[in-house]
Amino acid sequence: MTIERTMTHHFHSVRLRDTSHSGTLHPLVVSIGVILAESAAIIAAALLSGYGYHMTVYGNPGPTQEFAAFGAVFAVAFAGLRLIRGEPTAFWSAEEDWARGLAPEWNQCCVAILALAFFAKASDGYSRGWLLLFYAIGFLALGVLRHRFSTALARAVSEGRVALRQMMVIGRPEDLVAFTMRHRPSESGLRI
Repeated sequence: MTIERTMTHHFHSVRLRDTSHSGTLHPLVVSIGVILAESAAIIAAALLSGYGYHMTVYGNPGPTQEFAAFGAVFAVAFAGLRLIRGEPTAFWSAEEDWARGLAPEWNQCCVAILALAFFAKASDGYSRGWLLLFYAIGFLALGVLRHRFSTALARAVSEGRVALRQMMVIGRPEDLVAFTMRHRPSESGLRI
């Protein structure tokens, strides 16, 4: 935090620190990383569930290319749904119940993809057992991933490696101190 000591009418100003060269990750970089990791987890869940289900039930690996394609379409839809909802960044509190935040997103995407497959008459090749297994494995994989990301993000924010928000605060010195004490910049990701 940089405090500018210029006295102007008994006000101090707190100015933004230049983070372009300080080694601090921009939130967009973190968001892209999270979206790519979630997409990889969804594709892996589709492949794992499809392969596992078909090996167990039919004794063969099944159409793995179709599993991967389904996972890729699902991953794009999942990321698109988050962008439409205005949640391209994925910043969760480590204490947050990940299932409560993930369940609506996952369920909406599943319903949308299954409805699209039904109306396009493309759902004949997908067994219900595999889709249920994909639903469960994908949900759990994203839950674990989100929990790990939220823990890592909380640590990175507290160490100053990620700046979630930047702001300039102007006011009396005691108000600036009170603001800093109330919002704890090192823990909340504020770059003042």
